[in-house]
Amino acid sequence: MHFSGRYWVQQASCGLVVIGFLLLLGHWDYATGQLLTHFSVLDGYLMASWVCFPWAKWVVLEDTRHVQAPIIHRHQREQPVSVYEKMQQPRGPVAASKQTLRWYWRGLLDFLLAILAPVILGGFIAYLVGHN
Repeated sequence: MHFSGRYWVQQASCGLVVIGFLLLLGHWDYATGQLLTHFSVLDGYLMASWVCFPWAKWVVLEDTRHVQAPIIHRHQREQPVSVYEKMQQPRGPVAASKQTLRWYWRGLLDFLLAILAPVILGGFIAYLVGHN
């Protein structure tokens, strides 16, 4: 999937809901039941997280570039196979394909990405700079 403007708007609105919920919890005065009106360093970090959220989500879920991530297979007993058939089998680790997640995993991932989005985006940019 390409990173388009429509995708950015859709994910930014999703990130705004999560960040807004976190900001509401952070600014709520539980003793009086009122919202506090001050701006802190954490609020600035959460605003940066909101801007970075669509890119971080694209990097984690939608990036379809071929990455050699090994998967672990359990060793199973096989029936005796001829030497020729063994030579035809692929060798080495095979990258697991990305699959769609259930809604509750997406919700948890959105919550974690909302907090860690600048860190993930910074690591992705550092990886691109180092490998290009």
